[in-house]
This record gives sequence, structure tokens and C-alpha cells, in this order.
Amino acid sequence: MAFKQPVRLLILAIVVALAIAIKPRFGYSEPESPTVTDSINLHSIGAGFQTPVGIASTGMANDERLFVIERTGRIWILEDQKKLITPFLDVSEKISLEGERGLLGMAFDPNFDENGYFYLNYTTNDPATYGDTVISRFTVPDLNNNVARGNSEEVILEVEQIADSHNGGHLAFDIKGNLIIGLGDGGASGEETRVAQSRRSLLGKMVRINVSGEGLAPDQGCGRVRNYLIPADNPFPLGENDWCSEILSIGWRNPWRYSLDPASGRMWVGDVGEQKFEEINVIPRTTNVLRTYGWPCFEGIEPWLEDCEISSEAINTQPLDQYARLDSEGTFLGVSVTGGYVYQGETFSELLNTYFYGDFISGNMWAIDTNDEEGNSSLIHASGRNISSFGLDSAGELYMADYRSGEILRVMGNHAATINMLGPGLTLPDRFGVWRVEVKNIGAQPIEEIRISGEIPESVLWVDGGVFRDRTVILTFADIQPNEAQVISWRGLLPKEPAVLPNPTYEIEYENLDYVEVDQGIASTIVANQKFITYLPIVR
Repeated sequence: MAFKQPVRLLILAIVVALAIAIKPRFGYSEPESPTVTDSINLHSIGAGFQTPVGIASTGMANDERLFVIERTGRIWILEDQKKLITPFLDVSEKISLEGERGLLGMAFDPNFDENGYFYLNYTTNDPATYGDTVISRFTVPDLNNNVARGNSEEVILEVEQIADSHNGGHLAFDIKGNLIIGLGDGGASGEETRVAQSRRSLLGKMVRINVSGEGLAPDQGCGRVRNYLIPADNPFPLGENDWCSEILSIGWRNPWRYSLDPASGRMWVGDVGEQKFEEINVIPRTTNVLRTYGWPCFEGIEPWLEDCEISSEAINTQPLDQYARLDSEGTFLGVSVTGGYVYQGETFSELLNTYFYGDFISGNMWAIDTNDEEGNSSLIHASGRNISSFGLDSAGELYMADYRSGEILRVMGNHAATINMLGPGLTLPDRFGVWRVEVKNIGAQPIEEIRISGEIPESVLWVDGGVFRDRTVILTFADIQPNEAQVISWRGLLPKEPAVLPNPTYEIEYENLDYVEVDQGIASTIVANQKFITYLPIVR
């Protein structure tokens, strides 16, 4: 077997070289990932999506819906871990899909609970403007409606593209309620990449506009359609020195996913690299000065394009964090960064104030303590997934989209479990109903003990299994390792005549668990004497 190691390393080197050369956003390969000690885990909560590239939420309290954006033009609602039958919105007839084009971003208005607005970022298939970026506003009939008004589109901004890649595509609102639009350099090469430093192009820029009716007229704007206003604290809101008034910052290659940290007002941005480095950058809350994030003069902290000068009007800002294709030991780390989010939920206390991001090709995930001004990162998980996006629900819990499998996964802490309760099924001819409880460890640390007790239904005459005391069955689960499950079944003697039997009202006791997901499922059907008979449960 020793001869296989050099072959594996050679294949890995070829894969990495191809990934660097082709630099795909929506293609993928399967290189080896480094071995890491996982400090988080992933739990699949929904599947069946095609090329998911985004996860959004309304931000309204108690709204548990997730909106999953498919690159091909559909948006689906994921609710209670179920994909709804009808899409929330279908704009597939408007979308061009060549290269990295498609429906690329979605954001709900900060005042969605009042106006019902949400915004999309897509590349159009209109023959007159084919492949260009369109930012549009849509509305819903009412706030809780699961189908948007497809005919409500109002184009906010159009930007001419020069190629079919590096479109950026994400949308997010900043701390002041302005819309941030990340645009890549258009997929240009060589000298053409200088567009990211140009003062009269929106490509390779972070664009900042106001869509709520506050700001200055976009007379010196560079959008082909300008249905917006310019924030007065943009670097050049009046087009001073011939700068596009929409520009917030310059020097971006392909900003792929960015997010607001509401605690600090900063924006965290993942910028996809060219040949050596993937970057995590931070946009400060203060916006009235122009910053350049380097491209194409720099890739990461190293010079890239010769004879490239940073504008004297811009502050050169280095990435907070970067990673190379290979680590110091030659292990593949990744080739296409996916920016993430700062965890804002209440379920996993150990994840608070942590920024999570990943790599689309390798599936590796990193974390940065947002209180660490030096941006020291930790490699926390080797997921093996094609991480196309992260997202938060309205409660601040963190999710991830897998582009290849079409799954949406919840980012979990170290201590989490699912509990599935099934029953009763009926065995013949002895009239025993069987109840079944499964506890699965979906965290990254062992579960010491979970005790589940249930009141026996009155129509059950006799119980066998578990600990039975005063018409209560007690089930004890102990020492469950990560990704393992334990199952305990118990049975009870049923009356002679069929009856509707309820599941017990279970009580669950545990310690040192951050998250427990309980599913009281449908009755299990047990086969006996070639017959199928099921007592219908009352789930409560």
C-alpha cells in the first residue's frame, strides 16, 4: 500500500494547480482537506435545493423562515425543516447563467416589517443589456405571505459587466440602513483588472446607495439606471475629482459574501484571490474616507500587478486575515473563500463574538474572535462541503449552504442532540404496542446523560421496557459519542379492540447541552404474521 501515497500527492497537486488556474466559483473538485480537531458541527435541516448560493431571513421577531436563493433564479422558503412546495419567487426567465452569472443575492429591507420590500441582485438575459448586473426591489402582498409579487419588480440600479465572471452578487444593509452592493472586477485579466482602481467604474467596488429616500441626487453616479440616492457620508457623494458618487471602497477582485457585525457596525468581507491568497477584509463603520483593498496592485499583502499605483486619494487597507493555497506543511487549505457572519444567536454561548467563514472548494471553515484586533484565525472544521454561502435566521443562528448537495446546514456548537419519538406500532397476535425513542449526538462532544420520562396512556394495560414507576416510563441514555445514536424501545399491552393511542407526554432532563431538537413523529408500523396494523397516535 505504500506506493499509493506518492500517487495521491501527485493527484492532489494536479487538482490544486487546476483550481488555481481555472479559479471556479461554481465548478468544484474534491481535494484532500487537512485533519482538524472540530470545535463545531453541522446539522442538515433541509435538502432538495438546486445550486443554492444564498440564505436570507426577514429579520422580524419570531419569523423562523429561511429564504434559500438558487442561482438558477428561484427562491424557496425553508420552514420547520421543510421546503415549501411553491417558490417564494421565480425570476428564472430573467436570468443569464453563463460562467458565474445568475441570481446571486437577496436582502430584506431593514424596514421590511413596515414596507414589505426585499432586493435581488442578478445578471440579466435581456438582449439589450445581456449579462449586466441588475439590482431590483420586489414586494410581498403581506408580511407573512409565502409568495411574493412577481410583477412588482422595480429596477434600482444597472451596472454594465465586461465578462461572465467575478460578478460579486451579494447584498447587505449597513448599520445606517444603506444598501451595500459588492461588485467584482468583471473577470478581466492583466491590465484590464485595473478597473478595480478606476474612479469612473463601479466594477471592483463596494457600492453604497440609499433606497429609503434619504440622501443626495446621484448626478455624478455611474449606474446606467439610478433609482436611488447617495448617502451624504460616502467618500465622494458629489462626484468630487470625478469619482463615481456610489463608491464606498475600491480594489476588490470578487467579494463573495459579506455581512454586518451589528455590535461594531463593521462589514466583514471575503474577497476571492487570484493565484496565492484568499482574503478576509473589514470595512470600518466610518465611511467618509475612500479605502482601497489592494486589487490588482496587491493580492493579500503581496504585490501582484507590476507598475500598479494605489490612488493617492485612497487609504491602502490590508486584509485582516488571509490564507494561502497550501499551508507550511503542503496541506491543501482552499482556493475560493466564502465570507461569512458573526454569530448573533443565543443558543451556543461559546460561538458569540465569533466570525465564521469557509472555502468553496475545500470545505474548510475558520473562525475569528471579533475582539481580536490582529484577526488571528483558527481552522475549526473540515466539512467536505462546497460552501457557497452562510446566512443568519431572524434569531441570529448561523447556517451554511452546500452548493453541490443542495443542503442547508445549521452550524452547531459542541453540545447538541436530536430526539426522535415514534409509536405506538402494534404487533400481532400478542397486542403489544411498541414505542421507540432515539437520541442522536449532533454535536462535537460526548453527551453524558439524557433522561426521558413519559406518562403511560390510560388505555395501556401493562408495560415492559425501561424503568416503569407509577404509570411513568423512564428511559436513560448515557455516553453518546458524536454522530452516534442510541435507541430504546418499550412496549405496553393494548386493549383487545383497536383504539386511538397517544404518545406519552415526555419530559426531558439533561445537563451541558446547548441545543436539543425534539421530533414527535408518526406511528411506526411493525410487521407481524404478514400483516400491517398501526395504531394512530395523537402527537402532543
